[in-house]
Amino acid sequence: MDFKNEYVGQIITILKNEHKAVNPSVITQKLGWNKDKIDEVCNLFSVKSFVEILRKIDGIKVEKDEHGTAYVTLGGKTNDSFSSKQVTNNEKSTQNLRKRIEHLLNLLNSGLYEKEEAIRLALLSAVAGESIFFLGPPGTAKSMISSRIHHTFKEDTKYFEYLMNEFSTPDEIFGSVKLKGLDEGIYEKNTKGYLPEANVAFLDEIWKSGPAILNTLLTIINEKKFRNGDKVDKVPLQVLLAASNELPKEKAGLEALYDRFIIRTMVNPVSMENEDSFFALCEKSGKELVVPENMKSNLLTIEEVQNWSERINEAALTDNIKEVIMEIRRELEVKNQEKNREEKEKYYVSDRRWKKIIHLLKTSAFLCDREEVDLMDLQLITYCIWNTPKQREEVKSIVKEIVQEHGLECTTAIDDIEQQIKVFEKYIDETFYQESKEKPKLYKMQDGHSAYKLISPLKIRSYNNQQIKLFYISEKDVHKYNDRIGAYYDDNKEVIGDYDYCIYPNSFTLDNGNSSIEWDDWYMRRSYGNNYKHTAEIEISEAKLEKKTELFKNSNILNPVLVYCENNRYLPIANSIDKELNALQAFRSKIEKTYDENLFADKSFKEAITSKIEEEKKKLEDAKLELDKQKSRYEK
Repeated sequence: MDFKNEYVGQIITILKNEHKAVNPSVITQKLGWNKDKIDEVCNLFSVKSFVEILRKIDGIKVEKDEHGTAYVTLGGKTNDSFSSKQVTNNEKSTQNLRKRIEHLLNLLNSGLYEKEEAIRLALLSAVAGESIFFLGPPGTAKSMISSRIHHTFKEDTKYFEYLMNEFSTPDEIFGSVKLKGLDEGIYEKNTKGYLPEANVAFLDEIWKSGPAILNTLLTIINEKKFRNGDKVDKVPLQVLLAASNELPKEKAGLEALYDRFIIRTMVNPVSMENEDSFFALCEKSGKELVVPENMKSNLLTIEEVQNWSERINEAALTDNIKEVIMEIRRELEVKNQEKNREEKEKYYVSDRRWKKIIHLLKTSAFLCDREEVDLMDLQLITYCIWNTPKQREEVKSIVKEIVQEHGLECTTAIDDIEQQIKVFEKYIDETFYQESKEKPKLYKMQDGHSAYKLISPLKIRSYNNQQIKLFYISEKDVHKYNDRIGAYYDDNKEVIGDYDYCIYPNSFTLDNGNSSIEWDDWYMRRSYGNNYKHTAEIEISEAKLEKKTELFKNSNILNPVLVYCENNRYLPIANSIDKELNALQAFRSKIEKTYDENLFADKSFKEAITSKIEEEKKKLEDAKLELDKQKSRYEK
């Protein structure tokens, strides 16, 4: 490895982030270099002081103030410089980082089936310096995933793996006691090859280990420290991956350790629906991952990842993202207040955990070459806030629904457009239509004749003093007799009786604004005189709009009106709708690119984010249909 390039790149990165002149000591502090490290680097550059290194770097300017204190800024250039061309490799390591990480993910997924989710979350955890827990049955490649995360880093990265059981001892995890020194009362472990010296560690069946192991793990995860005899050693652990086929048992004192695993995800067998993947898995041997030569330049170093920390923290949380996160927190509280909710199903996400979750979101943004967290990153929250299987499914819905409701700020002029369409409709009503008068409503009978419907069925006496019940009555010449008209009908619209059940000629009248009728029964009047007049209320048609016949008949008057209506009434609204639809599509194209390029969130989550765009699009398309519907009312 060219350490000179690495160090120069790190120094330049720090100065770029400072945006102001700084004392050289600020740089060494941010690099985490102590005196021994500074001396080591100075020897590498063949100089006597750190300031001399800075003076040799092309692009860095070192000046002193009136008190003789040195300050460093970007922008200087010297003849005796460490050429900026020498830092090309280091700059490449941070330029287009997303493409580099994408290549790594492709490498890690090669030869595995349906493990993409676990792989990407594990790599994200490794870069963020957080722990991850895999829940799943045995034989689902959990240890292979962890081993591959180790291969993400260059060869000098140390790896530790262990399968826990109830008889596991601390010595098997943290190293055995050094015999030398015991006589003098020195109790110190030989940690070489064990977890305290590992950068990447995998502990399988973690909940089966005893309290002595778990308590030490808690300190290692919390503080990155390991107490070894009288000393407290700093642990270089970058990521701890743990797995089990069960969740920690309740009231077993495991809550604190379980809480330290920020990401929790399922690792399942190959699904029944994916036959090709299943048989490919069965027929191919599970070889250890071999990193091709052309991929080695993409591998990470622990030092590189740790130096990304500041840049990750600089990723911005916009007001919109903050609002959505707060809405998720509020919804969890609402769920906790639900009646009959079991205590174990209540959510608790500590401030510390939220802080780490936000660090994960920022890490995702940084690795995807973004300067701010976006809505797609928020899908990662679903892996971080559940404790039980029920919660695991519930949080998916919570996060999805909150993002749908509060995520995209996607407003259109739909309200104004809908109002314009109402005005357009009114204009059409007034210009091309007139209101018809109310008139009796006619129904078609079974024999094809038209008849009036009585609002209330009427009982009358007719031929041979028969009591009959009328539902409909017609004044048409149904029976073809010159001395009588009409007919009576039952509720099935069938003729009642024969030609003797009808109306006396010239006795049928409409009255009360055509809402009632009067008539004499033919047989009863003919046989008994004038005392058999009947009255009944009938149904009438409501007033409705009808086209102005005279207007549509006169093309000389109609055509100019149609042209005006098209150009001055219809087209402005139609153009507004098209403009809004085009703006929506442009907005979608703009944001979808970053959503599609997210390497760590579930791709299907994009549909939840963009659903508001689809809703607005549907409203506009419906408005266009309504507009065209109104237009069709006046077209020939």
